[in-house]
Amino acid sequence: MGDSMIMDVVEQIDIITETIENNWPHNSDMYHLKRELLAYMVPHLVGELDTVNSIRAYVVTDVLSFDAVIILPQFKQFIIIGNPAGYGNIANMEVEVIEFLQALGELYSDHCQSTLGEMFRHLSYHLNLYEYATTVVVFNGKHFINREWRFLQTHPQYIPLTVKTLLDIVKPYCNKNLKIVNLSECLQEIVSSIELEATLWRDDIDIVEMQKSTLLQEAFMESIFFEPSTPYSWLWKARTIERGINSRPPLSNSLDSYSRTILTFWKRQQHSMCSRPRAVRGEPFLPELFWKLTTKLNNMYLMLIFQNTWGDEDYTLYRKPIYKGLVGILDTNEELQQLCSRIVEDYNGKIQRKHGHYYESILVKIPIMPLIGANWNTLYTHEFIKLIRKFESEYRNAILNTDWQSILHEYKPIVGDTLEVDCI
Repeated sequence: MGDSMIMDVVEQIDIITETIENNWPHNSDMYHLKRELLAYMVPHLVGELDTVNSIRAYVVTDVLSFDAVIILPQFKQFIIIGNPAGYGNIANMEVEVIEFLQALGELYSDHCQSTLGEMFRHLSYHLNLYEYATTVVVFNGKHFINREWRFLQTHPQYIPLTVKTLLDIVKPYCNKNLKIVNLSECLQEIVSSIELEATLWRDDIDIVEMQKSTLLQEAFMESIFFEPSTPYSWLWKARTIERGINSRPPLSNSLDSYSRTILTFWKRQQHSMCSRPRAVRGEPFLPELFWKLTTKLNNMYLMLIFQNTWGDEDYTLYRKPIYKGLVGILDTNEELQQLCSRIVEDYNGKIQRKHGHYYESILVKIPIMPLIGANWNTLYTHEFIKLIRKFESEYRNAILNTDWQSILHEYKPIVGDTLEVDCI
């Protein structure tokens, strides 16, 4: 399909909403597609959708910054469709959702100054819109990064709609209507393009591409630390493992034009133990650690970072002994010593023993460019993946079995004491 056939997100949403708004008279297949789209967007109404012979729907496209608001009077339901790209990120959509709900109340006040437009004003004379439930469908026309998946997992009222999911829904109907045919072809091209891009770093990859692409970096971290059950599964649905990959795209208004991607070291339940109050009260706690994929000079590095986010005072009191304890584990645990030796000797890595930034101190630093591109499908890289997973598992167990309370209690800072900072 040529470039002229590529639809932007607005065009894709237009076809979705037109399909839902129209009854498609004398065309039962299109009516079934309408029902299937609605069943995905409002899964809690699936049973009720099956009990009606026709589904009325109003689609309003000039509401705040939303792409569309679908109104289902039979079910007293709003469906907001939004594109997170227009808000910077999904979390920012919440502000307008709240504004939308507040504006609904204004429709029925004596001093009606609603920002929802004439269609809502007209419908408010006939429908009790303030009684309607609200679901938000997030459709970005590409794919969600891991940080967005985590937000969606914790906000069940937000329904993620990826191009892959939409393609699966409309494809069975693509021979029933020309617009659906064009939509299906467009979605298939987008899906294929994204999945191809996600594997570029396994072939011939330019370092600048790797440095700037959150998609490539997340794909690398997924391959190093996880075993996806099916190819590209991490692209199209939320992971079930309780560890998050968090990408920060390049800052367009800054000299910093590179992406950063991190992976939490602890699972969510364990990560809750990485807090200062637990340590001060003498309760079990864990140092906050994460893997970081980042750029330095003309290379990229996978680094294991100890992070102190306890503030200036607590940094002075605790950062140094905790970091010293973490390094001590690497130097005294026989299994970890052997693994560290392989990291250094076989993969040109470094085991750091100096404090760096106030809030981030490096423990392990490994260049990754020799691992990707033409070297990816080699024994050299396959052995690295096994090595890094073994190292992470052993280090995690060793840290869990360390008596951190004793380490902190043995450190008695003198009043007014300050710690020097040795730059890496």
